[in-house]
Amino acid sequence: MARGAAAAPSCIRTSGGGTAQVMRDHGSVYPSLHPTWHFEEVAFELVRPSLMQAGYIVDVGKGVWTAPWEAVGGPQIISGGKAHLHPPAQRVTPGSTIARDGGTTRQILLGWLAQGARGFGLWAWNGRTVGWEAGESALCEMDGTPGPRARAAGQVAAAGQRLRDELWQARKEPLVGIFTDFDHDVFWAAASVGGRDHYKEMPARARIGAARICLDANLPYEHVTAADLRAGLAARYRTIFLPAQLALGADIIALLTDYVAAGGRVVLDAPGGWLGTDGRQLPTGRGSAFQRLFGVRVVNVQFGTPSDRPWTLRGERLHGFALELEPQGAAVAETFTEGGAAVTVNRHGRGEAVVVAHELAFACLAPGSAMRQQFAARWLLGAHRVPFRCDGALCLRLNAPGAEHYIVINDAAAQSVYLVPEHGATAAEDVLTGAPVDLRAPLALNGWDARWIRLAR
Repeated sequence: MARGAAAAPSCIRTSGGGTAQVMRDHGSVYPSLHPTWHFEEVAFELVRPSLMQAGYIVDVGKGVWTAPWEAVGGPQIISGGKAHLHPPAQRVTPGSTIARDGGTTRQILLGWLAQGARGFGLWAWNGRTVGWEAGESALCEMDGTPGPRARAAGQVAAAGQRLRDELWQARKEPLVGIFTDFDHDVFWAAASVGGRDHYKEMPARARIGAARICLDANLPYEHVTAADLRAGLAARYRTIFLPAQLALGADIIALLTDYVAAGGRVVLDAPGGWLGTDGRQLPTGRGSAFQRLFGVRVVNVQFGTPSDRPWTLRGERLHGFALELEPQGAAVAETFTEGGAAVTVNRHGRGEAVVVAHELAFACLAPGSAMRQQFAARWLLGAHRVPFRCDGALCLRLNAPGAEHYIVINDAAAQSVYLVPEHGATAAEDVLTGAPVDLRAPLALNGWDARWIRLAR
């Protein structure tokens, strides 16, 4: 571990980036990965949340050495001690499958590298044998014998060591910036009074849903903070997504207005823009900064339950937050079946500002919302294109001066998929085995496993 390193709390919850900024000159900032401690909010789902965790800690620590230095390497059950922070977890047995065949180990470790982490550290030999953490195991078998999980971790580590200089220069190339900032999250916490404690979890739920949309669509993304925008980083992204952004500051609206005028794309979903950062209702009427950017007036913020008057879109009944919009310059691109704008698009300068008048991020918190995820990805991407295709599997790309690196993660039974780089390259290498790969043929994927494909320039 780097001297002076500081551990971050469960980074799906962590906001802001203050720890990362402190550690810029003093060491590294890193997540701790214990699935039965850290993934209560996602019902102990493992693979995608591990990708979300790695991506978030790397993204808020831009310019800081980030890597998960402490992580569980093997199966876990019974252990887990933070359920008091998430009451639903008190009524279930925490557990995740890190399979003995090494596939899950490759998924997680390669996912960390793909998200830009500069390495990883795992519990290797010291599995817990007694006490309430018994069963929170390391890479070895229960009797202490190194097994397939250990060999899989060693395989990834050896490949990473061999390509360490190239990986150090590799960068993500995000199309979407997911806005996240502690100074804005606190307004959800302020709204949690009066028994609405779950409102404090809303920013984390929105980040999880937004990341799920991007991951499942193979849409390259990165988290972008208010500090990043103030530092001039907006132009790095084709789209900036404001997921469930309850409060918007006047300076952020101004920065986004300039970004859109220069050709950027902003997407706001419900219940975004309800408040300003003075805690008061955000002005959205004619002549307001919000109206100039988005071209709409927010008439009301509504909330629908299954027993209420419905909002229906493309045959699907919608629940949760919805915005009633009055276009004031924006075009209505989608309407609810019952009438009213479901999506508006406002041309401003060379770019577009989009309002989706219902939940996108919240609706995609859990798996199983394919229609909503595809709908969201369409509006996030707009007319832009992803520089590769890999339908049927998760795929993350790192671009280095001498090569492109693709991490292809199969979170299903064995299958074959096509990996199609935009430039049409056909010759590649499987980094873990050294075998050549012909991208004109389908790429074979073992069930619940991952491959690392390198395309030399």
